[in-house]
Amino acid sequence: PHPTHLNPTRWTSMAAFCCSACVLSGLLLAAAACSSEDCSPAAGRRLRWRARPYGDRGRGAWRVYGDDFATSCFDGAGFHGPVDGDDWNVLWTHWPSTKDLKTASLAGHSSRRLVNNCGYFIAAGQKCNMANHVRAVQRALGRSETEESHHPRTYVLMNASHVEAWRQELVSKPGQLWLVKKCVAGMSQGIDLVSGSAKDAHLVASSLYTWSVAQRYIQEPFLGWGGSKFHMRLYVLVTSWHPPHVFLYDEGFIFRSRHKYIATSTTVNRDVFSGVSSDVENLPLAAMWEALGERGTSVRERIQQLLKEVLGTAVTESFGSAEALPKRGYDCFDLFGLDVMLDKKLKPFLLEINPGPNLWIDKTSSVNQTEIKGQLVHQVARWAHKRLQHAADELPVDEAYDQLVNFTRIL
Repeated sequence: PHPTHLNPTRWTSMAAFCCSACVLSGLLLAAAACSSEDCSPAAGRRLRWRARPYGDRGRGAWRVYGDDFATSCFDGAGFHGPVDGDDWNVLWTHWPSTKDLKTASLAGHSSRRLVNNCGYFIAAGQKCNMANHVRAVQRALGRSETEESHHPRTYVLMNASHVEAWRQELVSKPGQLWLVKKCVAGMSQGIDLVSGSAKDAHLVASSLYTWSVAQRYIQEPFLGWGGSKFHMRLYVLVTSWHPPHVFLYDEGFIFRSRHKYIATSTTVNRDVFSGVSSDVENLPLAAMWEALGERGTSVRERIQQLLKEVLGTAVTESFGSAEALPKRGYDCFDLFGLDVMLDKKLKPFLLEINPGPNLWIDKTSSVNQTEIKGQLVHQVARWAHKRLQHAADELPVDEAYDQLVNFTRIL
């Protein structure tokens, strides 16, 4: 279906309707709006959620992942909290807690606990791992490793064969631009834009045999929507890795430069960005679909196929078996933020996958982020609540997916 911007007809249950207050305002009013018997899905002891990270991050200053609107959405979904201690059913944090949870006192069956951030798909937030995984996907699908089916061609600069292949490209295509990025850097920090020209020889040489990647820069992006460069921020929920169950959120954001794109004078400061600033505007994803019109159908199909292949192919080869994940004393899920760009032919390219995407509200944005992020968190919280209830009652946990009313199932 064509993504709609907060279309109320998609709220298919009275509970979701009652709890939509947390989506619309992000205030603690949601607690009152959902306190009636009709709105509370909990029976007996309310399920509990924890926001404080385990380990060092939870000992110092920390923030609830998503602040007050996330608290409102979990309360509206029927949870009690946030609580401290180890008596919780959902751990909702910005950072992975896999290592720190090994020393926690987690009693009870794993099916009664859900943790955000599985720590399994380690290509998320790690560009070297992502490059290697994409190559594994290509091999599994019978394609050349360097074919750009999903991801701009990327070389891991600690790998000798990758370094040699990149050097050959720099010589054969000296005008092609490349982004050199640290494997674990984020927010468009620590990036160099280089080519095979003599003026960049020092930057190229200093990047070799470091934990960095060289990624082909998309020099001809789609400019048919205002003449400025932009990329999408999409959200993906993975509720299981064995087997992969993947859902794409129908809403999202656009980050678009306020400057006209000039291919012959590209700069990192102006043309490489990841958030809102005086040079970058924030728009709802729905605005792009409206601008693309009928062309949007094929773009959505390509994005969905891209996600099916990257998140559902060669996963075991890249990251090992996921069978043991529930044996850690809890089940888990992942919420990813994906950056996707269109080239001039409207082909989508996955730039990177980010774990723990920014769910805080940027008040400098012209978009009401609370509506889009609030609906996202609220439906994830309702899914988690029903998933936990069904596990306790030994009912099919897949039935909880009916809470994800603004998501499209990919796998």
